[in-house]
Amino acid sequence: MRIILKPLQTGTINLPPSALYEHAIRYEKDASIAENGALVAYSGVKTGRSPKDKQVVKHPDSEANVSQ
Repeated sequence: MRIILKPLQTGTINLPPSALYEHAIRYEKDASIAENGALVAYSGVKTGRSPKDKQVVKHPDSEANVSQ
């Protein structure tokens, strides 16, 4: 597999929480702030990994606890 990375045209790094909140509220249509101050954001229906997409890594510390 070959992966080609393109340079970003613009970007930011290490933004303070207040700037992240502002960006989310301004540009994410479903973002909001909960009563306790937490940022609430919905990522959509197609996120995460598939339940069928499982991998087991063999490691000496846990090898005896994994059944095949």
